[in-house]
Amino acid sequence: MKNWTDSRSDCIKWGADLVIIESEEEQRFINKKIKDFTWIGLSYSAAKGNWLWVNGTPLQKGSWGKGKSDGKNEFGCAMIAPNVNAWDASHCSNDHNFICETNALLP
Repeated sequence: MKNWTDSRSDCIKWGADLVIIESEEEQRFINKKIKDFTWIGLSYSAAKGNWLWVNGTPLQKGSWGKGKSDGKNEFGCAMIAPNVNAWDASHCSNDHNFICETNALLP
């Protein structure tokens, strides 16, 4: 468990980055694997006025939980909430689990 920035740093050290969720299928797969709140590679950029994935791509469509943040707020970093197949926002300085992903093919 680490804050969002340290989680991302660990992923990068391992040759990966925080996970970018690109489909409902991937969202469901990840949700089945987690037991606690878990950081994903999405954060709010006040400078850009939008949620951005770690690769710089703006969020097009989110999977925010009912009544959860999908706009500008003080939280700034996104996580998956366990057992609800949805996202929530949290202060980036909070410690949570995290998921890394890489596009590298393993031998």
